[in-house]
Amino acid sequence: MLYQTENQHGGDVYGGGITLDFSANTNPLGTPPSVLEAVCRALPQLHRYPDPYCRRLVQAIAGHEQVPASYILCGNGAADLIYTYCAALRPRTAVESAPTFAEYGLGLAQVGCRVTPYFLHQAENFDVDEGFLPFLEEKKPEVIFLCNPNNPTGRLIPLPSEISAGCGLSWKTKPEEKEKMLVGKIYDSSDKELAELRTKAHKLSQQYSSLYEDDERRNAILDELLPDHGEGFFLQGPVYFDYGVFTKFGSGCYANFNLTVLDTCPVTIGDNVFFGPNCTIATPVHPFRWQERNMKKKSDGTVYDDEYGKPITIHSNCWIASNVVITGGVTIGEGCVIGAGSVVTRDIPPNSLAAGNPCRVIRKITEEDSIKYKAELF
Repeated sequence: MLYQTENQHGGDVYGGGITLDFSANTNPLGTPPSVLEAVCRALPQLHRYPDPYCRRLVQAIAGHEQVPASYILCGNGAADLIYTYCAALRPRTAVESAPTFAEYGLGLAQVGCRVTPYFLHQAENFDVDEGFLPFLEEKKPEVIFLCNPNNPTGRLIPLPSEISAGCGLSWKTKPEEKEKMLVGKIYDSSDKELAELRTKAHKLSQQYSSLYEDDERRNAILDELLPDHGEGFFLQGPVYFDYGVFTKFGSGCYANFNLTVLDTCPVTIGDNVFFGPNCTIATPVHPFRWQERNMKKKSDGTVYDDEYGKPITIHSNCWIASNVVITGGVTIGEGCVIGAGSVVTRDIPPNSLAAGNPCRVIRKITEEDSIKYKAELF
């Protein structure tokens, strides 16, 4: 028995006699062994809440698709993301192909959106035909839902053709240098867009650093240099940012003199993170072999080198003491203290006191470290 059309997406498959469920993208061959093995490996972590930002998954998808991690949004299945998208955008009008994935219409209906279907025809294999673009021009919807490959027809939409051009979509077969840089691929640092972003960040860094800390102009410069930051954070200066726009600061952060951030890959800093003087956060990585590392010259005379990067994450409530260097690919867990002069080359687990070159965990930070037990301080 096939799954009947009166049931919604992912409906009751336990009612008896159902062999194939076409209402959802389920695998008729069962769960792949590799997935079962991954689930088994994760079982010891079941007592912990999952990462709400799906950081590792986002980075993996971004790397596979060769797009910036900021392009990726993970959710609890496609339906969850569709409903979230509709609730956030709250469009008034929409067009969807018909037949298509039922959750599009249901998600739009919950926000009172008026949905106009564009009917696909069996005689044309349910393909989106040349009448689609004039239909969009007539209806002028705020949102268009296209399922590719379409569910339930299984047909692909040829986006790289006239449809993409007519919809104003940019379908790039080759990622831009910025996109490659942000996902940790080899990129061309001489790229015009990247050069302009660096120059802007360098100028803003210098402008900020040239002003005294009580100069109100600093706030406007910081907003432009670091558009993704929380409330109540303060950078003493001088500061040096390679791009700035790829660095995120949480609320309540503080950095003493001479903070350097080379953010060729995303740098994510949580809330209430303190930096001592002369700290460096460096995401770039260069090839070990000099034959690949040395500068090269293009036919037009432009000089470039092969480099890539790895993201850095510093979770909330950390203290990074003076003269610390944090290298690409490192994650520092919440509540850590990194001793002065350390070079952090590997992940540091939460609530750790770590120091050294290379930085190693010395011990856990516990209640016994509270200043209330240090009578000499009072």
